[in-house]
Amino acid sequence: PVKLKSGILGSMLSLPYIPDALIKPLKIPFWRGKLDDAPYERATDLGAKYDVVLTDLWCKKKTCFTDVKSVTDKTKHEENFPWKNLDEWRQFVYDTVKEANDSGKNIKYWEPINEPLNTGFWSPNDKPKEVFEAYKLAYQAIKEADPEAWVGGPGFESYDKRKIELFLAATVKEGIGVDFLIWHELHGQTAEI
Repeated sequence: PVKLKSGILGSMLSLPYIPDALIKPLKIPFWRGKLDDAPYERATDLGAKYDVVLTDLWCKKKTCFTDVKSVTDKTKHEENFPWKNLDEWRQFVYDTVKEANDSGKNIKYWEPINEPLNTGFWSPNDKPKEVFEAYKLAYQAIKEADPEAWVGGPGFESYDKRKIELFLAATVKEGIGVDFLIWHELHGQTAEI
């Protein structure tokens, strides 16, 4: 069965001037973040499940971007992107999931890659096969670290039926899965599903 749910981007939760009394009645099912921009404890206290964006954590550690003025106005360090460091990426994902579980956080939703192939976010030089390989390795590492975890994707910048179908076909071909689909509806975009 297919269930449609929506959630909130992580940074919304970190804004201290939004009181919990205004958020709680919304009954938001998912908060998406990188643990520091949307505190796990606050999200779960509000009754939400937490979805961790792994590329955000990776890029914070590896400095994928500098001189950030906006999402698209920044210096990109492509050599640090996960798909350029696959062995290290896989180990990072495994360690991150294990550390989260060992620390007592009950995080069951993991999003390997944010906005894959969005050239404004990443690089026009990125190859779909490289990026998918990073997703595949992350999927395997997450399931190895926590077999009960859910792995989401593809995290596209908008709903794009063709891209999502290609992504799903690749997961079937490679014998891996996707437990929940993710795309963004930003800047007034809407899409028919």
